[in-house]
Amino acid sequence: MNSYQIREPARELGLRLAGINMKKSTILEVKNIRKSYYKLHTLEDISLKLEKKQFVSILGPSGCGKSTLFNIISGLEMPDKGRVIIDGKDYNGKTGRVSYMHQKDLLFPWNNIINNVCLPLFLKGGSKKDSYKEAEKYFRDFGLEGFEDKYPNQLSGGMRQRAALLRTYLFANDIMLLDEPFGSLDAITRRKMQLWLLEI
Repeated sequence: MNSYQIREPARELGLRLAGINMKKSTILEVKNIRKSYYKLHTLEDISLKLEKKQFVSILGPSGCGKSTLFNIISGLEMPDKGRVIIDGKDYNGKTGRVSYMHQKDLLFPWNNIINNVCLPLFLKGGSKKDSYKEAEKYFRDFGLEGFEDKYPNQLSGGMRQRAALLRTYLFANDIMLLDEPFGSLDAITRRKMQLWLLEI
């Protein structure tokens, strides 16, 4: 695992660069990214070059720009300067190419857990029957079995976070951005989820 440090180490974010039976090649390149809010320089000449099937951790204290960098990579924000290149193409300001799990779980409170988790499958045109069948294969591993019909406010913070992680995975993009994905998990569950990510 590689680490890129932004100022002093503190909380950790992860990028999952997945691929099956693919030769190593650059999939994500961040070139000289700069971002400021008013006169506050959040990111200053950040550059990364990452290959397929890599895990990368980005370390730094709260407020140093880690989430901002993820927002830029995912296309939710535009950099003031620099480029985000995915598979050789410019992706500045373009969404839909990466799976992004935010620090907050962002589950829809009006949907039960199975429908929250299946959102990416629905967006891709999957039927309810097929989507439920696909998602339910992972519910036991994620400690969510038996909670399919519960709503987010009926779950613990750790269970909500696991549901959000599963939903992010089911988007099935080959780049996953994970903003503190294990922050609400106990030590045993955290280790289990880390091992699961290493295997996929």
